[in-house]
Amino acid sequence: MADRLAKQGTALPQPKQPSTLHSAKSQIKSAVERWNCQRRERLSLGKNWESLVSRGPLDHNLPCAVSVAAFRMRTGHDYLAAHLHRINVLPSPECQLCGYGTMNTEHLTCSALDHSKNYQDSFFTHLYWSARHLMAQQPRVGVS
Repeated sequence: MADRLAKQGTALPQPKQPSTLHSAKSQIKSAVERWNCQRRERLSLGKNWESLVSRGPLDHNLPCAVSVAAFRMRTGHDYLAAHLHRINVLPSPECQLCGYGTMNTEHLTCSALDHSKNYQDSFFTHLYWSARHLMAQQPRVGVS
């Protein structure tokens, strides 16, 4: 009998709990942030800066070298051959270190960077800076 009455009681409308000013402000702030995030994502579709909006903000507590590398890799405006070819600095987007594949962020696992893979913290950031230094040591070959 008590179980049946309890089950019936769950179907009845529940009285509204009064919310505090703090919880109301938090709910409104959260709803506005969600709406703004969706709006930014919608407006950035197809734009060249879409990757900055869709992946969320970078951590502000990162060391400068890590932040710079992460921002450059995220935007594609890095010192790697794919970007340098796109802006007519290099004749080919091919990896200058191993000679195989397009040198972009995904190619940072290049065999020419095997000596750098024992670094634990900020793995891709370290590979980015290693690739950049190795590419800077290569003989200059520009687009004429």
